[in-house]
Amino acid sequence: MNILLSNDDGYKALGIRVLEDVLSEAGHDVYVSAPDSEQSGKSHAMTIRGRIVVTEYAPKHFHVSGTPADCIVYSHRCSLFPIPFDVVISGINHGYNLSTDIIYSGTCAAARQAAFYGEGYCYLC
Repeated sequence: MNILLSNDDGYKALGIRVLEDVLSEAGHDVYVSAPDSEQSGKSHAMTIRGRIVVTEYAPKHFHVSGTPADCIVYSHRCSLFPIPFDVVISGINHGYNLSTDIIYSGTCAAARQAAFYGEGYCYLC
């Protein structure tokens, strides 16, 4: 299965690295597009004006200078990856996303953005 991982805690966060390890060990092709820094509480913000820098830090791994939603947009609309994804997983989150917190969550926004593209998606808190 082709899986895209994202989050709002940034590409260096423990949760996304552990998730990638577990999914890779299970035989999935895992790709990462995550913010270059912590973006909690950004909700579904997107960079409309301004510069986005996308950096490949390893094969199939990019960090993006924008928001979690930007990470999904650039992964799909700017062809960072040459394949379609079977599922987009956003998380594992550092901290809680409970009740109305999901409105403000960048992690949830990345999953919502994937759903807009018709991808299967999953949010992990």
